[in-house]
Amino acid sequence: MTLPLHLLYQPGDTNLVTAYTHHQYLEELHQHLRMTFAFAQQQLQESAEGRKAYYDQKASHHELNVGDRVWYYSFAQPRQNAPSRLSKKFLPRWTGPHEK
Repeated sequence: MTLPLHLLYQPGDTNLVTAYTHHQYLEELHQHLRMTFAFAQQQLQESAEGRKAYYDQKASHHELNVGDRVWYYSFAQPRQNAPSRLSKKFLPRWTGPHEK
């Protein structure tokens, strides 16, 4: 692989027709990296759309109205001031029912 550093410090061989200057090499490398980045972005976008379509097939969406009774899930358990012998994993996570 020819790197820009090689182009700067290699012995000059003027007989080669395809010899690049370091500016030409860097410009071509820059263009190639742009195209590669755009291709990767496109592939990620298509993959995300496919994952979303798969999720949407199985997901259910329920509208809640005022007055509906709901249960609330607490992700973080509140800290208790007094030390408790009961482990946090045994504390209830769901509270309710509450009215929306």
